Amino acid sequence: MQEVYRCHLPYDIFIKLKEHVKNVQDNKDHNKSLAGNIEVEKHIEECIPLVKDFLIKQIKNHNVLNEHIKKTCLKKIDDSDKGELVLPTLWVNFQKKHEFNPLHDHSGVISFVIFIQIPYLMEDLIKNSPGVNSNAPLAGHLTFVKNGSTQPQIVDVPVDKTYEQQCFIFPADLLHCVYPFYNTDETRITISGNFYVKY
Repeated sequence: MQEVYRCHLPYDIFIKLKEHVKNVQDNKDHNKSLAGNIEVEKHIEECIPLVKDFLIKQIKNHNVLNEHIKKTCLKKIDDSDKGELVLPTLWVNFQKKHEFNPLHDHSGVISFVIFIQIPYLMEDLIKNSPGVNSNAPLAGHLTFVKNGSTQPQIVDVPVDKTYEQQCFIFPADLLHCVYPFYNTDETRITISGNFYVKY
């Protein structure tokens, strides 16, 4: 799916984020603004300066994302009358065993997810999940759903430990969900946010 851009987070940014999420227990809860069936979701706006410039650079270098912004906002972000990409909020999800994110989209124009900690390898997860004998063993997967002209286009991404330090950037209106995992009591940690265009 061309709309989803996968990139590698610089090591220094990743380490700073990883250290920071250890100390957010007193941060404001973000649950009521999110679709996640996840008990612990926290605001983490203090990390915006760590990621904003890197992510904007990735977005501006990606033609499909730029076209989405142009179509959504009817202006190019690199025109003389350009709108500025702004990142007003950032949150961290601490997903536990059996928790999940149902099918949803985001506000804004461009969204992202950064994989901080994924406490399983997909092979181990699937063989220890209720769907091991299913024809759709999707435990722990991140799924994107795009409306097509005749039927939806569905992309299932087997996100596991090998995705740590990576980031997906995608149109905010692209439907997506995260299936639960079952094989560990450790926490799956991701950071997400939405970019808006401000003129």
